[in-house]
Amino acid sequence: SVGQNLKTSTYIGEIIFAIFIAVFGLVLFALLIGNMQVILSKEGL
Repeated sequence: SVGQNLKTSTYIGEIIFAIFIAVFGLVLFALLIGNMQVILSKEGL
């Protein structure tokens, strides 16, 4: 089936890039949640 022949890259640049994207996404998500909490607390909801 599709995707069975995929293998993990051993190219260090690609690995670092993938890790960076994952961490960057988590940081953005955390900032978004924190921002929402601040806004909601200011609104008094």
